[in-house]
Amino acid sequence: MNKLLDILYSDFLRNKVTDDFGPGPIWSEKTKIALLALRKHGLNDFRSTKSGNNVAVGFGDVLLTDHYHDHPFISLLRKFYPFNNVFNFYKNLINSYIDQLSLTEEFIITSLRGDRLKFLFEKYHFHDNINFGCTDIVAFNQKKISFNYLGHLDQLDRVNSILKMDNFSSFCEIGPGFGTNVDLCIQNFEKIRKYLLIDIFPNVVVLSQYLKYKYGDAVKDYTQYRCHKKIEFYDNNDLEIIILPTWKANDFNGRVDLFWNCASFLEMPSATVLKYAELYQKISHGHSKFILITNPLSKSKTDGYVTDGSGYLTPTEISMSFDSNCSFHEFDWIRKFNRKLLYISNPRK
Repeated sequence: MNKLLDILYSDFLRNKVTDDFGPGPIWSEKTKIALLALRKHGLNDFRSTKSGNNVAVGFGDVLLTDHYHDHPFISLLRKFYPFNNVFNFYKNLINSYIDQLSLTEEFIITSLRGDRLKFLFEKYHFHDNINFGCTDIVAFNQKKISFNYLGHLDQLDRVNSILKMDNFSSFCEIGPGFGTNVDLCIQNFEKIRKYLLIDIFPNVVVLSQYLKYKYGDAVKDYTQYRCHKKIEFYDNNDLEIIILPTWKANDFNGRVDLFWNCASFLEMPSATVLKYAELYQKISHGHSKFILITNPLSKSKTDGYVTDGSGYLTPTEISMSFDSNCSFHEFDWIRKFNRKLLYISNPRK
């Protein structure tokens, strides 16, 4: 992992000024925290809030309970009395609250969403979803699933009920986190064999390493495409997962059937979203589908269609950037009991 991290970091510094898809203000601070955590902890227990590994804050199972966990001065201070006692007291207190929160969410979901859980558990596969120290788990009918996987599985089923995912063979996701959605697609939709995944640095390191752990040599990371100016899928039926940092997105020269984003477009400046809309037009074809899943409300919501990079777009504005005639759906999300919005593009005329 260190080799991949060092190469990506070097190229990130060289390309960040010209990267049309780089992290905006909302993610800039999170990426700094993640980089410190990666260098110190790697992926050790990165799915456990209690581990103190903040590498997946913002897209994984973890909550940011200690902003300065990996700060050199704070780390040193914690070794000395009385600061060590104070830090340990509050760490144990916070962990007890996290345990209570997880138990409460599990009780609410199993009690009020039992029928939905039963349906998802019987219809879909989610093997080896509890790993890397994950402790946020729902247990139901002798099966266990992490909250993170459950939320993605619920959304995936909503889309599948409309589109029939087995009708497609290639898939692109922007901002796939550590790969939950892709892992579920691979396990449940065998006809989708080609995946293009694009994410910011250093999140793309976590994504690459997690999916390598799951799918080995099927994963093609940045080291294999660093010097390529033309990136395409192989013309075969083998499982292929191409993972690119944002500054290599425009070097992909293939075509995809599904172009998927879950919420992260709302966290990007409008100019970045419009660049992704251009990418979609480039790599899609007449029967491709654009899919946007998001919350109804967001702090990044703005009035008006801002295109100078100073503002953010609403869900409707985002969907119209990709397709002016998207179909709209709304559903109750299995987690947190809020509504989710789903936009799906229509076939081009």
